[in-house]
Amino acid sequence: AADLQYTKALEIAPESGLARLNQTVARQWLRVPLATLEKGYLEAVRLLPDQDRPIALLLSLHPRDRAKRLELLDQVVAASPKAVWARVWIAHVCRNEEPIDTKRALAVLREAETIAPGNADVHLHIAQMIEGSGDLAATVLEYTLAVENSAPGAMAAASDTLDRLLHTAPGNDKIALADRERAYDAVCAKNPAVGRYGNNAGFWFRDAGRDYEKSLKYYSASVKAAPDDQDFLNDTALIYLFHLADRKEACLPMFEKVLRLVERDGQPPVRGYWDALENLCKYWFERGEFKKTIEYADKRKSPKATLNGRPYPSFVAMQWKARAERELAKAK
Repeated sequence: AADLQYTKALEIAPESGLARLNQTVARQWLRVPLATLEKGYLEAVRLLPDQDRPIALLLSLHPRDRAKRLELLDQVVAASPKAVWARVWIAHVCRNEEPIDTKRALAVLREAETIAPGNADVHLHIAQMIEGSGDLAATVLEYTLAVENSAPGAMAAASDTLDRLLHTAPGNDKIALADRERAYDAVCAKNPAVGRYGNNAGFWFRDAGRDYEKSLKYYSASVKAAPDDQDFLNDTALIYLFHLADRKEACLPMFEKVLRLVERDGQPPVRGYWDALENLCKYWFERGEFKKTIEYADKRKSPKATLNGRPYPSFVAMQWKARAERELAKAK
């Protein structure tokens, strides 16, 4: 019945790729000759050039025949010289099926990249191919292009990989600053509800890049993504407190919000809470509020202060307390 209806649909609209694809699926269930299925799927591939599924179904007809799969893909490219998905699949077969041919796989992906420079999946496949080749800059660029050209949230795994390469890959300190910033911009923009990317970027620009305006930019993105995250709030406030003296007062509302999240709203305290208490010691001491300095230092001294299950003392907070006590003693 399905075959009958799709056949009627094609009589009305012979260029309907979806009807041709579904007609062939129905006929595959009917066990029509293999040549008929190949012809149907090849026609569906032609009519649906921007879709991956027709090619996947075509190749599924020969799951263990690498040569036949490549022959069919070559037919697609011959009929449609600008076919992108066919090239992606050629690369997939060449990379994963014996005999492995990585040289051809990369070459055909580069062809696809030239044809469709804005195709996120093409860039992703290239990035995965060259990752580990020793060319970290090129790998970062391809992952960045994949994320930039993707829909929001669609490249979570690629974003994680990019974040990792920028932080832990050997030689990541040699990545050009503009390329690093472009990559951070991409993962933050395309993952608007994930704060850790901005937080990691803010940390790098703070401690390695020493660019506190850019650090603030990315830390602020982390807070925008996760406005009730104690760590992100504290780390953003810290930039104002330690590095942007002209806007230092902007730190206080964020530190105070961290405290409210724990002390009023019931969030379990994490690093951001304990660090906010320590940072408030500095803030209030520099304001000359020595009693408040001691108050927050005593809170910070809590035996409940732990990090990853281990005690998390703050010698810095105790130093601020000692200095505050000396100042109060002088005033007597």
